[in-house]
Amino acid sequence: MRKRFCPDCGATSKPFIENVCIDCFQKKNKLLMYPEEIEVMYCRECAKVLRQGKWVPPSEDHLLELVRQNIKSKSLDHLEFDVGLEPQDDGSSVASGHVKGLLGSEEISVPVSVSLEPRETLCRKCSLVRADYFEAKIQFRFESKDKNEWQKIVDEFESRLDELYRTDSLAQVAKKELISNGVDVRVGSKRAAKTIVDELSKKYRIRPVTSFTLAGVDKSGRTRKNFTFLLRFNR
Repeated sequence: MRKRFCPDCGATSKPFIENVCIDCFQKKNKLLMYPEEIEVMYCRECAKVLRQGKWVPPSEDHLLELVRQNIKSKSLDHLEFDVGLEPQDDGSSVASGHVKGLLGSEEISVPVSVSLEPRETLCRKCSLVRADYFEAKIQFRFESKDKNEWQKIVDEFESRLDELYRTDSLAQVAKKELISNGVDVRVGSKRAAKTIVDELSKKYRIRPVTSFTLAGVDKSGRTRKNFTFLLRFNR
């Protein structure tokens, strides 16, 4: 039986793909297609990143998934990724490692390196808050004239709001106003506001009064409401 040899390098013992050895085939053919640089859009307010049209909390898994989505191959089947993320001093990151796949019956490992370049913007929810958008107003009312007592409860509210902000970008104070017998706080997220109002009501054994006003129509044609939660704190 006539022994095969590679016309490019003369190899005879290596696996062959399309009449050349596997090494020479890799040199002639681009096995993976991917950009050298990927822009990562992130919100400068909440730090969430844009992935597949959705704003998600920043994580290494999300960034690596973005890299995987941008690596394609017409030659390799059953791709497996062994790629890690390395932050750089300039704020960017480099995703590097290897991608394995089958070329015919042969397993191939191809090195990859992709730069992730951050591009800041504002997500939709943070843009709304910047434009004084709000879904709820909390009216803190006090019998006590001691404004230190007022501030303690409002600080408690805002601290809890900061916690909810991690999963709800609208959980921000849009506006705060000091009045003669209390404080009015406008919040971007009605859901977050109600959560904290319920918690404070239970803790201080008070009954909130809830009302709403119509605030127009949203893009989907649904009526939008602004809710008001009144909390009266007795001595």
